[in-house]
Amino acid sequence: MVKFVGQVAQAYQDVLYNIEQHCYDNDVFQSTPERKLIAQVKAVYGDDLEFL
Repeated sequence: MVKFVGQVAQAYQDVLYNIEQHCYDNDVFQSTPERKLIAQVKAVYGDDLEFL
């Protein structure tokens, strides 16, 4: 029974990962000004932007 539950959980995670990879664009900021702003924030504050 435990093995079955693990297989179902893994299949569920695989489906969610597949949806994430094919339905969402992770690189939303593609223009030069946006990339410069992101680089400036990283240089000044030493951290990446956080998008909630």
